[in-house]
Amino acid sequence: MKREFLVVGGGLAGTFIAYNLSRKGYDVVLVEKSKKIGGLLYTIPCEDSKGNTYFFDIGPHIPPRSDIWNFLCKKVENISLQYSSLKSSMELDNHFISFPLSLKEITNIPLKQLLKFFLSYLESSLSKRNESTIKDCLINKFGANFYQNYLRNYIYKFWKFPVDFISKDWSLRIPSVNLKNIIRNGLSTHKAKFDSSNKILYPVYGIGQIFKPIISEMLSNSVELKLNTIVKSIQPSIDKLYVSLKEPNSTTEYTFNKIIWTGALHYITRLTGLNIRKKLIYRDLLVVNCAIEKAVSYTHLRAHETSLHLVCRLLLE
Repeated sequence: MKREFLVVGGGLAGTFIAYNLSRKGYDVVLVEKSKKIGGLLYTIPCEDSKGNTYFFDIGPHIPPRSDIWNFLCKKVENISLQYSSLKSSMELDNHFISFPLSLKEITNIPLKQLLKFFLSYLESSLSKRNESTIKDCLINKFGANFYQNYLRNYIYKFWKFPVDFISKDWSLRIPSVNLKNIIRNGLSTHKAKFDSSNKILYPVYGIGQIFKPIISEMLSNSVELKLNTIVKSIQPSIDKLYVSLKEPNSTTEYTFNKIIWTGALHYITRLTGLNIRKKLIYRDLLVVNCAIEKAVSYTHLRAHETSLHLVCRLLLE
């Protein structure tokens, strides 16, 4: 069977690529090894003890602030969208502070450390670095002192990859510090106005919703969607790629002009014989669904610990 494009991996990247190719009239086969489309962008409907339904997103997710993301979200039916402020916290000198920083959080940072951060931030604002890696972008956004004392180790711990080699494109997921807005909103007696730079579109009933209209449109554009399917072999020739696809009940031979791979890298290295598999670093992802039905007594909290920190600590102990 002859097709133009094989797209491997049914996560956001692979699905959106197949969707775009089909809109342009290309003949596309989209292969996903699991039984569902979405990858990590997957929502599980859950039920609490009272029978109420809530939606748990497999994550973590930090949706990009981009036209493409807004385009995907706005395809969700029933206008079930909301603007969400994503919040996270970090530990700094034995204090948990929220990020992005607020005026309240800034006042909790030791004055000596805060002054160093502020002076370094001013210096980076006046003298911008040429941005080629995420390191350059973060120093421009936060200052060298804040980067050296916190962000560098945090990013390495999370990604297990040297910051100097991470593309600057990843910095789009990290908001900039705007001291002027922080101070203005903190001192204002009125409710702060909506700031679209700090908020993103997010489907109310879970991030997995964005795939429903995309899949429907792909199928109407004649995309051949194969779930529970793996690429068994790839044999390249001068102008074609011979591919064997193993489905649950059969194995089918295809001929493709091009392959776009968004699946696991270790698998394609094995298929193609590339001897780099041992150099690839992977981390396990532990996702915990915490359904909190009533307030946690703060008498059980340790110093600088929020109720969510308490729940996670009790789960891990």
